[in-house]
Amino acid sequence: MPADVKVEARIQIAAKYLDMMQWSEAETVCHALLDDHPAQPDALYVLALAELALSRPQEAQAHLAASIEAEPRPEPLSDLGKLLKEDGRFDEAIDCFHRALELRPGYAIALNNLGDALQMKGRPDEALAVLEQAVAHAPDLPEIHNNLGVVLRDMEQLDAAEKSFNQAIRLRPEFAEAWSNLGNVAAVRGDTQRARMHYEKSLAIGPNDALRLRMATLMPGIPSSREEVQTARDRFRNDIRQLTEDDIRIADPLKDVGTTPFYLAYQGQDDRADLEMLAALYRQACPSLSFVAPHCTSPYRGAEGRRIKIGFQSPYFYYHTIGRLMEGLIRLLPRDRFEVHLFASNPKSDDMAKSFETHADHHCWVPRS
Repeated sequence: MPADVKVEARIQIAAKYLDMMQWSEAETVCHALLDDHPAQPDALYVLALAELALSRPQEAQAHLAASIEAEPRPEPLSDLGKLLKEDGRFDEAIDCFHRALELRPGYAIALNNLGDALQMKGRPDEALAVLEQAVAHAPDLPEIHNNLGVVLRDMEQLDAAEKSFNQAIRLRPEFAEAWSNLGNVAAVRGDTQRARMHYEKSLAIGPNDALRLRMATLMPGIPSSREEVQTARDRFRNDIRQLTEDDIRIADPLKDVGTTPFYLAYQGQDDRADLEMLAALYRQACPSLSFVAPHCTSPYRGAEGRRIKIGFQSPYFYYHTIGRLMEGLIRLLPRDRFEVHLFASNPKSDDMAKSFETHADHHCWVPRS
């Protein structure tokens, strides 16, 4: 039997193990094959897929890169881009997706991942155009409709976003993330009852501690009665106590939860105990929130001729209530004492946004998710 036939047969065995979800067996076959053929691109690719399934993304990244070096192909490039995107290395990820699309124009999976990366990079208009291309090429892929819905929601096109999430769910009724995103749209609209219903549907499909906490923070924006206010506050307290007792874990509260019980402050009651309870839950669920950098453990005395660095982060550095409240503070901070850094997560270009850029010493766009 020719050597190349033997190699192909061994790759097919490894791929079969992948199909059977026998990840370790697939890995073993690939390693044995690579001992004989160290740069075999298919073996490197299948090995990377097995490592991903075994929750070893760093090893998978290395083997995807090696497979691409041996033979650039769309699938490994798209998969590597996805891993880089999840690491927050958006520019490298976007480059991988573009390379995949050069090799296979109209490759819907790469278009979908590219759109998601552009959205995370804070380029929603480009993300929207790319995801619309992806839908045109693969209208039956629910992930594309879900990502398109996220972009539309962040652009405040709520009706269109809802339509996209519903289409994702029609294509895959058990799509937990799409149900959760549908709940997010309802929450933005102030329909907490519908939001809770969608979140509960998502949780019935699969457990998600961050979503449980997001649901716990739901508060009516315009309550119909004092009784509704009290019911909502009682539910909030009970939910936080239950989540504390369940010892939930959240890796990234900003990304995974992304909300606060904002409307507590408008209910005319003492919120301190409730917010202390919520803060304690966050510190328990995500211990890294309690980290204090060594240089912050004692008061800053300053150094002669050195300004104190101060940072502001918000999605509202434009003509918005928060922008109007903060613009004067940031503009009038004495620059002989403070070095002002602005981290904006919602690109806008009105006059107030330009004022923020002008009056900050350093201005940076950061992704919202």
